[in-house]
Amino acid sequence: MTRPGTSLHLNAVQQQRLSLGQLRMLHLLALPLEELERHIDRLAMENPLLEAEVRPGEQHGLGAWASFDGEEVGRLPAPALSWREDLLQQARLLPVAPSTRRTVQRLILELDDDGLLRGSVEDLAHEWSEDARHVAASLALLQGLEPAGVGARTRREALTLQWVRLHGEGDPLSQIALALLDLEPGASERLDPEALARRLGVSGAQIRLVLERLRRLSPSPVAGAVPSPPIRPDLSVWLEDGRVQVEVYLPGRSLAINPEYRALAGRGDLEEDERAYLRHNLQEARWVLGGLRRRQATLRMLSLELFTVQRPFLERGLEALQPLRRYHLADRLHLHPSTVGRALAGKTAVTPWGVHPFERFFPRSVPRRFGDPSEGPADQAVTSSQVRAWIQRSIAEEDPSHPRTDASLAREMTGSGVALARRTVAKYREEMGIPSSRQRRPLAPA
Repeated sequence: MTRPGTSLHLNAVQQQRLSLGQLRMLHLLALPLEELERHIDRLAMENPLLEAEVRPGEQHGLGAWASFDGEEVGRLPAPALSWREDLLQQARLLPVAPSTRRTVQRLILELDDDGLLRGSVEDLAHEWSEDARHVAASLALLQGLEPAGVGARTRREALTLQWVRLHGEGDPLSQIALALLDLEPGASERLDPEALARRLGVSGAQIRLVLERLRRLSPSPVAGAVPSPPIRPDLSVWLEDGRVQVEVYLPGRSLAINPEYRALAGRGDLEEDERAYLRHNLQEARWVLGGLRRRQATLRMLSLELFTVQRPFLERGLEALQPLRRYHLADRLHLHPSTVGRALAGKTAVTPWGVHPFERFFPRSVPRRFGDPSEGPADQAVTSSQVRAWIQRSIAEEDPSHPRTDASLAREMTGSGVALARRTVAKYREEMGIPSSRQRRPLAPA
């Protein structure tokens, strides 16, 4: 018979814990440039051993520091962007070919004071010696920017674009609203709600609700537009003599340890609590300075490796992006995937093809499915960026009088070996700011 008893076991477990210095470095690594500058100012205020100095403007990316008669006045606030400058800034971030981006920017410069495009697409295409379909597709991209309704050719089209952006085409009242906007000019103001309801075959309550919503829209899309804040890229990357070059921008202020406080921390005639306070802050200051140096080195190392993989993008643009996941980049550099994610999250890069967030350089792959093995390997894949480029190019080449639907685009893509659902095409189209086929269809003359 076995008697109950107790036993003692000794297990050796190894755990890795981050030091305070490593935690400080990881926190600095995760901060985008603008947040890093605010953090540096806060550290300089909290730690008496740290002093911040204005870095000369040419040494720190896009920072804007100024002095007047030798007296530092700190960083001057950026002037508020006009609605046109804001649109140009949004256009620079569009994931399209440079030629398309330039056409969008030219269209922005053609907008009148209400944000409307008064010239016809055909006339502008003739004036610029461009294909009318290319200009029409670029106009569709412009109409996908903020504020809603910008780039419309008439006030009625501006209201239509705003309604669809706010409520979508699937809203139960959208068909009534679009039908009201399609009426002859002044009809909705001239006729009472009951007459409009009889004319459209709907209830008076529905008409009144739609009219109430329409009154909240503006036929002048840029009236009261609030510009987006300026973008502060974290680094720039380019090709020079066939090699990838990276410049990581420095914050607008540099930090240094105050030499007088450093010497004071080593004196032996201080009270114990005073000496402990100074030594604690000295250690914190060293961790911060070390963390800033490692942040610069880590961002540079990651960017060099990333754009070595994505070199085709630097040469040919977004359509040439290769499928890449963050853990693949981490494996190449023998880093933990969380370090890569933390370092690149929320950061942007200036490239030969515009300013882009780092998330864009990790496109997911869309698998090919071939019916005939002779057409290629079954596991061959294209990137989501290539699919987006194909959708954008197909819409640019469509007949403006018969815009292509998401379903027809999905069928053509599936027929070429890439299985795409209609909702996936719609998702990519909306992400690129391209209106639906209904919105791209020319409106009847007002």
